[in-house]
Amino acid sequence: MPTVWEHVVTSTDFPILTAHCRVIIGKAYYERYEVLPEAAIEAALALMLQLKLPRHSEGMLTPAEFPVNYFTVSEIEQWWPEEFAASFLHTTGKNLQSGQDYFWR
Repeated sequence: MPTVWEHVVTSTDFPILTAHCRVIIGKAYYERYEVLPEAAIEAALALMLQLKLPRHSEGMLTPAEFPVNYFTVSEIEQWWPEEFAASFLHTTGKNLQSGQDYFWR
């Protein structure tokens, strides 16, 4: 299995918006927990929806704006560590270990 997966996710809010985003995930989010990469990505996307992040971003982003079109699961964990841990537990049934030592996973 590869070290990193890249998934393209399509979100449709018919008839107004269809958004595509690329999600990068390192194996530390699925191998050590014995889940599929899609489960960890689902946890990240569920959190993004819960936080009501915009589904599309254009142009230059400020440091305060999350890059929703292209991001890593690690970024989700870095921006919202407690919330992502809760989403990961809810989605996968597994407790996410502290990511402090694994932020570049």
